[in-house]
Amino acid sequence: MSRFIARQGDVILVETTKRPVKGTRAGRKNGRLVLAEGEVTGHAHVISAADVDLYIGEMEEALLVVGNAGAIVTHEEHGPIALDPGTYEVVHQREYRPQAIRRVAD
Repeated sequence: MSRFIARQGDVILVETTKRPVKGTRAGRKNGRLVLAEGEVTGHAHVISAADVDLYIGEMEEALLVVGNAGAIVTHEEHGPIALDPGTYEVVHQREYRPQAIRRVAD
């Protein structure tokens, strides 16, 4: 079985069989679930579908659970990504600098 993998800017979504066990359920901003928000532009990777939850773990790992209707991830500068029902790891691109490893700012 091949896994679904998609990239939208600095966010990568990887289909997984993991299930949220421990973590915080992310809240919504203006009815939208924000996967990542740009530090400079204010643009965001978002999902507006209601049947979707994002769980953030202790080490900032994130699992996105998409309900039966599926969902679409949108961003102002990138094409939309359609997601089938299932669970996805949300991976944020990182960059290495001698001072630290940090998330890429969109």
